[in-house]
Amino acid sequence: MLLNIPALWDNTSFQAAVEHFRERNGNNSDALFHVRSRQSEVILRADLRYEELTHLCGLSSPFDGLCEIHGSHSEEERDRLWQDFVEADNFPEEAFYLSPEGTKAVMGRAYAIFFEKHGSTIQAVLDQRG
Repeated sequence: MLLNIPALWDNTSFQAAVEHFRERNGNNSDALFHVRSRQSEVILRADLRYEELTHLCGLSSPFDGLCEIHGSHSEEERDRLWQDFVEADNFPEEAFYLSPEGTKAVMGRAYAIFFEKHGSTIQAVLDQRG
């Protein structure tokens, strides 16, 4: 679940609620005021049902491929290359987006692999419950 944090901070009701939360010493309230609206989105903990997934998107790192191109094979060489990226404030990431059809295909494969690996255990638990 994505949450538009800057839009929340524009809302006076939200601001008042967060201030009240801080006054009550709410869990991580200091972090809310430290970050404020500088963060554009956050992933919240929420139950997610398989059938509710419609799209997948995110960032993936091509770092392994860059290490190959660069010739960095040892752990020390890879660490040094990553440190170079950090010092340059340049983190290699590629955005990806899967269509609804792509999402269903990926999730279908994950579902099949999961049940192939754990199906007998799940069935044994269900059998015990009667």
